[in-house]
Amino acid sequence: MECSRSDKYSFQYNSELNAKFEYNKNFLSKNEIDKLTCYLDSLTLFNVYDSTQNIVRKQLWIKNENDVFCKEWKKQYERWTPHKFSPILFELMTRIESYTNSKFNSCLINYYRDGNDFVRMHQDTSASFGLFPTIANISLGSTRDIIFESIIPNKTKSLGKENKNGPRFSQNLGNGSLFIMRDAANHIFKHGINKCASSKSRYSLTFRNHN
Repeated sequence: MECSRSDKYSFQYNSELNAKFEYNKNFLSKNEIDKLTCYLDSLTLFNVYDSTQNIVRKQLWIKNENDVFCKEWKKQYERWTPHKFSPILFELMTRIESYTNSKFNSCLINYYRDGNDFVRMHQDTSASFGLFPTIANISLGSTRDIIFESIIPNKTKSLGKENKNGPRFSQNLGNGSLFIMRDAANHIFKHGINKCASSKSRYSLTFRNHN
């Protein structure tokens, strides 16, 4: 099931656990999209590999403080070396903080070269972001679907097709859009970006408060 209903909407999933989602299709103007994309194109990004050493996307971790991404990891990867905020990213983060009434201190830039690049199903680590983080995502470029799958099927009502891992649904992320996960959303759902047939690229900017 795809959850797009209008250009801007929010919905709550499961009143008991209070998982909230919000989508704003036109958060950025065309001028803002062009300016931000031009800046992102100028960056040097790190490769992200799968278990067979194929590149699955590129990324850059942004945080002013020189903190490791996850203190529980036995190995610290070069791609998680923090880089300082530029004025354009800090301004964008401040705007999103005001819009969401949340506090952020980090940004993960992911670059998908085409539809073959992806992110596996996962939950953002509570060791780095807490148990109920607010996660705000800006999308630039090709529209891609973010997939959600509940990890506790016995405590939720389905938004879509049931499967062995729980209810599953998707949301398309358009150029210049803002998508927000709040409260228990990351706690009860895995999320990921699957491969698709697109030949176009996409940037994803994910803002979170890093512990």
